[in-house]
Amino acid sequence: MCLIISIFLEIYLNDIRPVSNPVNAYVYTKAIDLSELDVQNKKQAFVNLMLPSILIAKYQLEQDRIKVLALENKIEPLSDEEEYYLANLKKDYKCHTCKELLLRLKTHPTSIVLAQAAIESGWGTSRFYNEANNIFGVWSYSENEPRIKAMEDRAGKSVYVKKI
Repeated sequence: MCLIISIFLEIYLNDIRPVSNPVNAYVYTKAIDLSELDVQNKKQAFVNLMLPSILIAKYQLEQDRIKVLALENKIEPLSDEEEYYLANLKKDYKCHTCKELLLRLKTHPTSIVLAQAAIESGWGTSRFYNEANNIFGVWSYSENEPRIKAMEDRAGKSVYVKKI
């Protein structure tokens, strides 16, 4: 099993590199307006904004995946805390088995995530990006959460995206 985890780490964590200087972490609570920048600077600013968040999210997913793999291969019974951890992850990722959970915790290449973010947000200029801080245009199905209405309906029904 250690060989599988080693291969997994080589393949999926090769996007993360140690840095020689400390990096300041920033939490963005609203979208940064990039619309006034020329195309080249807009694209570079967008990558600079997105890349750290993508790498952090990928790292966190990998840590969860490693822990799930370890729990799945554990010989002795799981503790209540471990069972609770797995149950919460399965609930969050809407799955029933560890096999399904491991598939859902698998990350995509950083370049693909970045490209999707650029497409969905118009390089950080879309209305959903600017007004809802919603980079990927994630839909909202609940009236109880913050959201904004899309300008167009789909099949006669209103569409909303989450306001993050």
